[in-house]
Amino acid sequence: MSERLNIGPLQPGEMAPNVVLDAITREGKIAIDDFRGE
Repeated sequence: MSERLNIGPLQPGEMAPNVVLDAITREGKIAIDDFRGE
């Protein structure tokens, strides 16, 4: 089971937590971390 944290809304400049979801256009998972720095 995944753990949920209730940290409230992010403020400008704060890093979003990583979120991992099932990909719908290919096999595997996709995560926010896959796009950091782009």
